[in-house]
Amino acid sequence: MAELKQTKGFANFKGIIGGLDKIKDGTADEKYYKEDENVKKMKFTIKTSEDNMHFVELIQFKMGKSMQYAYISRKNEETGKFEWQKIDFEKRNEPMTDGWRIIGIDVKAVGDEKRKSMVAYDAIDYIKDNFNDGDSVFIGAEISHSEYNDQLYNNFNVKKMFATKDPIDFEKEDFEEIAEFDETVIFKTSYPDENGLAVLAYSIDYKGDTSQVQFLVKNEDKEVADYIEKELSLGDSVKVAGMINNRAEYEYVDIGDEEEQQEEHIIGRKTSSQKRPKRKERHIKSQERNLQITSLDVDNIEKGLYKEEDLEFVINDDDIPF
Repeated sequence: MAELKQTKGFANFKGIIGGLDKIKDGTADEKYYKEDENVKKMKFTIKTSEDNMHFVELIQFKMGKSMQYAYISRKNEETGKFEWQKIDFEKRNEPMTDGWRIIGIDVKAVGDEKRKSMVAYDAIDYIKDNFNDGDSVFIGAEISHSEYNDQLYNNFNVKKMFATKDPIDFEKEDFEEIAEFDETVIFKTSYPDENGLAVLAYSIDYKGDTSQVQFLVKNEDKEVADYIEKELSLGDSVKVAGMINNRAEYEYVDIGDEEEQQEEHIIGRKTSSQKRPKRKERHIKSQERNLQITSLDVDNIEKGLYKEEDLEFVINDDDIPF
């Protein structure tokens, strides 16, 4: 069997962050902030348009050697290549010379002259201390995928976070949304979807374990869909790119309790206290959650990189929902 090599995916977001206030005051649910003997993690949101919001996270595991060593790198001026080495974790914040930098997360808040590089353990505290709900930021993240109870999840692990020069205004005439990804995956199959073409693929993590990931090619990108259907086969490696959609459209619906309904039978002119406005509830009118492929890199497709037995899955009718 062929050795499975890690595939990589990256995401860029530019928008307005939220969810930090509750983390700061200690009222956040454990799924948004947690620190115990095993892990330190934080999850918050970035809104990239009026109807598109995403969760991003930072995680520092404490098990094994995760907090025994930190890693630093620099570019070798003679070879032009990057070199790295490990240092004791407790020395991670000591001054570094000769171009060495911590390998981790780059952050830059308002007022910082230069970006800072730090491990996730420290970056979590830095973001808590230097950013607030409503701040405009750019976030670069690594993408990973997971499966739980037959559901597929896309995870965005923060690798850089910079305050933007100017506040983001979604209503500005020249506003252009940034919520995008590019990712190399191993093609599995495709099938018709009511909104276009659904694409199933596999990502491979650094341990060689595979996770399924699902994409959508909308009808407006028929050229891309046609290429995928005609040219890609099980086991091909392909780099895809597109939009990250986690959109919700809301509507407000009038509701009334029994007392308000009785008031509708009053004859004559109502007194001020009787003229209560109807209560309204916000309901989700429509939702869209997908990784939308808008392009693929045809020059970097590796045909037949893996066979079915390499990926240890079997294509059968149960895999295709039609």
